[in-house]
Amino acid sequence: MYYQQAFIKNLQNYRKVNHLTQKELAEVLNYSPKSIDNWEKGLAMPPIDILIELSHRMKMSLDQLLGQDKVTIYEQTCHYISKKHHNDKKPLTPFMNDRLVSYIFKTFVFGFSKHPELHQGNLANHALYNVYRDEVIKFLEQNHYLTTTPKLKFGPQIFDECIDRYEAYLKNAIYDTTNAMQDKTLPRDTRHAKKAELVNLKKQLADIPAIQNAYHKHK
Repeated sequence: MYYQQAFIKNLQNYRKVNHLTQKELAEVLNYSPKSIDNWEKGLAMPPIDILIELSHRMKMSLDQLLGQDKVTIYEQTCHYISKKHHNDKKPLTPFMNDRLVSYIFKTFVFGFSKHPELHQGNLANHALYNVYRDEVIKFLEQNHYLTTTPKLKFGPQIFDECIDRYEAYLKNAIYDTTNAMQDKTLPRDTRHAKKAELVNLKKQLADIPAIQNAYHKHK
């Protein structure tokens, strides 16, 4: 189950950051090292009182500890697609990762944009895009993350997550592109391309409030 995978990841990260062995963590929690090992292997889950103590120690809510906070729809979908590939014994292609899932979400979100041409990308041309677009929609519908009546649209949680993630991506891309342009050794053609890319990124970022308004008006 996804919540167990999220718990295992958080528990292992906590031990790593605090330089704790399984035995040392067991002593802190007054549990056996074997129990810690079973938790990290996904063979068992700790009781609720230990989950609460761990959430306090990690300075996160129980929802975050178990992967049920607002960002996990995206992560659950990535996990679902990866698991499907593993179960079907198919190789995981370079495109079949969170980039593709993010792009799918982005494509849905910017259906509300007045300038959708600003947000076009090339992953839509990839042969697996439409296949996994349908898989993602199916997964989200089954888990009630999407409303499909009378037509496909985002629920507010998934929409807000997409907006937040894409806004963060744009800000990082603007920062990276600006820094790259400081390199005096860049060829002239590359510098012009970076400049055009920077202009487009800033336009995309400026378009976000209009997208949010269009979504809430549509709702």
